[in-house]
Amino acid sequence: MRVLVADDDAGARHLTVEALRRVDPAITVQTVSTGDEVVPAMEAERPDLVLLDWHLPTLDGVDILRLVRGSAALSEIPVVIVTASAVDSERRLALEVGANDVITKPPSFRVYVAALRTLCDRFVLNR
Repeated sequence: MRVLVADDDAGARHLTVEALRRVDPAITVQTVSTGDEVVPAMEAERPDLVLLDWHLPTLDGVDILRLVRGSAALSEIPVVIVTASAVDSERRLALEVGANDVITKPPSFRVYVAALRTLCDRFVLNR
């Protein structure tokens, strides 16, 4: 399984990589830190799942979702917005634009691992 993690915060990227390793050590994780890196990384690596931070430099999550959902080659890849914001209007917008789900970055590492395990099971194993 291949997962692309797009987050501009190095600590959040590291936390996500560690959480994914807890889910399954065989997961291959690629990371990017800016919005303009996401689509080229998806085209090159064809990940099974993308964990996309809402607020990225150069392009935000909504702009990236619009590009991905408009691309015949990428539109079927599950994209989950991972955000520190719990604002309902942002969550609704992400889902309306094409996110498969929106999760809030939890304060607990164990909760994050459980959430990622559920996402991997739902979006990758059941495809």
